Amino acid sequence: MYFPFILILLLTSSFTTSTPTNSFSGLHFFNVADVKEYEGIYSFQEDSPVRKYTITSKDNDLYGEADSYGANKLVKQAEADTFVSTSTYGSTIIFTRDGSTKKVTGLRLIIQGNTLQASRDK
Repeated sequence: MYFPFILILLLTSSFTTSTPTNSFSGLHFFNVADVKEYEGIYSFQEDSPVRKYTITSKDNDLYGEADSYGANKLVKQAEADTFVSTSTYGSTIIFTRDGSTKKVTGLRLIIQGNTLQASRDK
């Protein structure tokens, strides 16, 4: 009596897959120099809702803090210089580089459909 029900349940469960929405583990830096090149304070324009974004590192991972709202881990993405914040907003941070020196000169913060530009403080 229960055999057809159990068989259907087993068959359907073996074909379902779950797709993780945001996996915050996986990609890490392999040396401290990679992390250090992003560290610093980045300032936004005066009319921006965010004044500054501070990048720090701990245990070879990057952390970003908008103003003084608390630091969140930044997870490296497959795209160059691109990270996703573990904050509840899930913002994306894309670092910008000087075309000739390749040094990090700023960042773009993409949050809730808006893109904010910041320059790295000297």
